[in-house]
Amino acid sequence: MNRENLLRMAEFIANIPQEKFDMEVYMGTNLNGETMPSNDINELDNCGSVGCVIGHCMKLDTLESLNAHTIFDSGINIRVFRFDAWSRNFTGLNPNQSMGAWDWCFSSGWASCDNTPTGASKRIKYLLEHGLPHKFIDHNPNGDLDEFVKLYEIMK
Repeated sequence: MNRENLLRMAEFIANIPQEKFDMEVYMGTNLNGETMPSNDINELDNCGSVGCVIGHCMKLDTLESLNAHTIFDSGINIRVFRFDAWSRNFTGLNPNQSMGAWDWCFSSGWASCDNTPTGASKRIKYLLEHGLPHKFIDHNPNGDLDEFVKLYEIMK
């Protein structure tokens, strides 16, 4: 876990206006949510789209690192940003671990119960201060975040 980068993310995301925040999307707009809104990764600040923690916090990294996670897809003739790969590299959290720390911080399932930048910031800070809540780990081994919503309401 990259504690320094996670703390930077928590502090940065807390200042994002609610109308520019949505846990259900990164910054992309294609069918699988992985396409940059522009072919130029240098235009991140000009995107203007609603984005989640990962989408907004890409701005905290270097252009070199961002470009390292961008591939050209000749089938659709655009550059594709690999959000999950970037987030794993930047945070040290594994997006493929069901109901793990990455889900606690970044899962799109949070949109159904706490779709706020303040809540996202608090979840990251909670992870850094206390670790992953046992109720989160133990509650649903199948990775279905919908069932966790009820527990989350109790923990707030």
